[in-house]
Amino acid sequence: MGYNVPNEILVRTRKTAANPSGKVGYELDDVAKMPMGVFQRIQDNIIGARTQVYWDGAVLISGTALTVGQKVTLFREGQDEDGKIWNTGVVFNKTYSHTNMVEGGQFEYGVSVIVFAMEVFWIVPPAKANAYGGDGLITDSSDAAAQPALYNAPQFAKAIEEQCKFTFRRGSDINEENGLLVDLPSNSGIAASLGAQTNTQMVQNSLGPNSARRLDFPKVLHSKENFQVDLEQIAPTLPIPVTTILRFRLIGKRLRSAA
Repeated sequence: MGYNVPNEILVRTRKTAANPSGKVGYELDDVAKMPMGVFQRIQDNIIGARTQVYWDGAVLISGTALTVGQKVTLFREGQDEDGKIWNTGVVFNKTYSHTNMVEGGQFEYGVSVIVFAMEVFWIVPPAKANAYGGDGLITDSSDAAAQPALYNAPQFAKAIEEQCKFTFRRGSDINEENGLLVDLPSNSGIAASLGAQTNTQMVQNSLGPNSARRLDFPKVLHSKENFQVDLEQIAPTLPIPVTTILRFRLIGKRLRSAA
């Protein structure tokens, strides 16, 4: 457990003669063992908690293929720390546009988060922009004069979603969740999310905290605790025609210690 973090929650409930305060306490260790259906019944009544989204971004740079077995690790570096481009391995400085994690890819000091869902949020570029920084961010949003030959945004999205694996690990070796990116379901699916190729191209593997992939059990994570998400290209080698950033997001109830 992280240093100086909450270890229990108080939940509002109906006042009774036996419970005149209308509050019930739960140890966070017990919360982590609750089936998700049980947690859902109390999550909106947790005193002092608010829904928070934490994210980290995987950057792909156009012109270099994503090869089989190539991997990037997220949630291990925070803002103003060195990340690595997924398909090139080049080091870049992470900003708030890439992640809202702090030093060492951790939560803020004194924070615990009860994660109940995870998702990938990805705005698939409809065209190649005129200029990008080395960190994958657009610096000139006009269309580049030379576009990738036969570029098809929905097909590019489909390839990434169906050929890339995610693994959530606590520490560095305890594998708790894994699957293909497409296994993080969407209410609308890839085709419906993207629409026609001429429209704005978007893949959002959920439409918000209430529709993201809910876990079987909540994950209780603390500041100063190491966890990570690995993204890995499984097969085949995939050309990257446009620069883009996939954001992996953890959605949960954020608790802060009183001290």
